[in-house]
Amino acid sequence: MKKSWIKEIVLTFVISWICFGSVGILLSKNIVDFDSYLGKGLFLLGGMTPSFMAIYSLYGDYRRNVGDEKKTFLKYFLSYIFGKNRSWTFFFLCSFLLILGFGLSSGFHFKLPFGQILLFFIGSTFLFGGNEEILWRGTLLDSFLRRFSWFSTAIIIGVIWGFWHLPLFYIPEIGYEIPFFFFVLSTIVIGVILTVLKIKGSIFQCMLFHGLLNTGFMSLEISSPIGIILAQVLLISISIYLGKNLKRKSSQTQIWDRVAGIYDYFVNKERPAYEKIGSFIREYPSDVKVLELCSGTGLLTEFLLEYFPDYLVSDFSEDMLMKLKDKFGGEISYKTIDCMDIIVEDNTYDLVIMANALHILPNPEKALEEVGRILKPEGIFIAPTFLREDSLKERLQNYGLKMAGIQTHHPWTYEEYQNYFLGHSWEILRAEKIKGSFPIGYVECKKRRKK
Repeated sequence: MKKSWIKEIVLTFVISWICFGSVGILLSKNIVDFDSYLGKGLFLLGGMTPSFMAIYSLYGDYRRNVGDEKKTFLKYFLSYIFGKNRSWTFFFLCSFLLILGFGLSSGFHFKLPFGQILLFFIGSTFLFGGNEEILWRGTLLDSFLRRFSWFSTAIIIGVIWGFWHLPLFYIPEIGYEIPFFFFVLSTIVIGVILTVLKIKGSIFQCMLFHGLLNTGFMSLEISSPIGIILAQVLLISISIYLGKNLKRKSSQTQIWDRVAGIYDYFVNKERPAYEKIGSFIREYPSDVKVLELCSGTGLLTEFLLEYFPDYLVSDFSEDMLMKLKDKFGGEISYKTIDCMDIIVEDNTYDLVIMANALHILPNPEKALEEVGRILKPEGIFIAPTFLREDSLKERLQNYGLKMAGIQTHHPWTYEEYQNYFLGHSWEILRAEKIKGSFPIGYVECKKRRKK
């Protein structure tokens, strides 16, 4: 989906602005009322365009990389919206502080009855407000995080999101009473909060928060903005503090994107070792469902793709996957997946392969937990990785990698690597030490399930 975000933004702006502009013109000429079917219909169509564009993009991703009879697009879409095993702590904190801010600014003086407030909240969450989050904090956020830090991403999308509203300022019936410049500042601030909320939580939580925000402005008699401003200042401060832990993920993605062009030059010298690893893996039946994580540009993929018909290749670097796609063409199914946060249902794969990655992960336990979750009960995890050699050549290479931003967090020996799996509730089925430019520890293991 390289640069597909440009198409998403352009189409979203064109369609939405045509709809909003048409409403403004029709109202100014007294051709229709805003509450007419045509007026409200055009307004809703413009407001729902971001979600339509995001759904179209997700469907393309589903068709390319996921689509099969066992998992419908609806199921794929819902798993994307709701996430998996997500924490709700930050969402409840955000909601509490926002409600408190509205209370301080209004004294909780409502201008609508409770029934109408509830209906407006539902509509604002799913039809005219929160639904936009499928694009802004969904597909667009995913695309930008591959290039920028979370904070830069939040700022950029906040500006885009703010300018998307511009035609609405020329429709008096919408009722914007804030200067456009300050409105864009508010979308930037709220965008930072929603970005952290999505990364920590889910798109669905962003939809709910967006709906709550719109409902507060619509249903309360705001006498002073002080409470709302204080709530936003506090929330953005908390978001920035929590965001410190998000920097590494985006910076690592950028590092691997940068080295994608020269990656093959360095890994091709390991071809004999990878060929031997491939021969081990091909001892498994060819009709199993396989996921390869951290594929890079596909050196190991080359020895497995033709053998396993049901084979999905993944990496968290989009540029790596583009190099892989150029190498294999249309015959390969690929998807951007972070091995620390695998958006895949439980008990999906028979084989999961991750070559030469665990030793450079700061928290490989999280990757093991994710792999164990997506493997079927008798599924196998195959994880060859580079071992410590304690040689001058190794120290020089590690220094070069560190200068490039790539750090070996776990320099295991052959015995330490096996013990690592045993200590994390994995049963080793096969272990080999493979000779390469650096020794490789080859491990096949199965998760020990609780009885």
